Amino acid sequence: MMYRPEEFYHGFQVSHFDYKQLNNRFLLNLPDEEIKKLIQPVVNGSKEEFLRSVKGDIRLTFLLSIETLFELIFSLLPNEKNQINDATLIYRLVEKKPYYEEIRKFNKKEKSKLDWLKKNINFNNGRKAPFLRHIFYFGLWKDEIVESVEKSLPVIEDALRILAQELSNREELNSYKHGLRSIPFMKSLILAEPETFKEKIKFDMDDSVTIYSHNKKTGVREFLTKQFDPERDMALTHVASNLINNIIQPRKTLLKKGKPEDTLPIIFFFDEDLKKANEAHVRMQDFRYTITPIDEK
Repeated sequence: MMYRPEEFYHGFQVSHFDYKQLNNRFLLNLPDEEIKKLIQPVVNGSKEEFLRSVKGDIRLTFLLSIETLFELIFSLLPNEKNQINDATLIYRLVEKKPYYEEIRKFNKKEKSKLDWLKKNINFNNGRKAPFLRHIFYFGLWKDEIVESVEKSLPVIEDALRILAQELSNREELNSYKHGLRSIPFMKSLILAEPETFKEKIKFDMDDSVTIYSHNKKTGVREFLTKQFDPERDMALTHVASNLINNIIQPRKTLLKKGKPEDTLPIIFFFDEDLKKANEAHVRMQDFRYTITPIDEK
């Protein structure tokens, strides 16, 4: 039996990250007695460590959903010959090209490969539209949805920039993926008057992790403390999952000679929903401490 590239879309688990966050939410809301029973086999297990682990997995799941989304987007961009072939997505996904610098450039609104998203291209039906439309509303030209699609595109661009900003610090994702190099370092952050040391503002940082990084070339050492914000992470995971849905589902149907407008739940995006998903639920989100070597010369 010969494998057809379009079968990739048929087997892709679109809601994978949503399912993971639903599981994490369930664990996060377990009563104390249920947590106690659950962690009984763990040596020296504690409720605090358990909940920190769940929140860490919520954060990791969120970052992985963004990584997956951008991998799909980059793989759907035109190749070196400016050719577009959505059916061969799986072959381009396994090329394993590093795109993190491109994501950082996109986040800073610098020139990057993602500039393709705003370029107008000619479609087979004689229409012209941004490549962003091709990525997220593939083959969807039914008159009844054209207006909703057009209104969704700027919201999608805003969502991609929000998500790109979260992924722009590669060290954070690596700290979760490779050996959990994140540590419960900071308990509180206090801002005081320099002369009297009188406390003015205090942030509870007990529910946070610190990621350590070291640039060998410059000698700069950095400690990035991030306070967990599970509600925001789960809400934005859902945004990323919806964007993944709009990449996969229309291609899944259209490459099977179907009509995606009639058979699939296509998602439209609204500015107020994105703003709500992006709302912070903690007072202090990031604290960065940098140690720069002094040039003795």
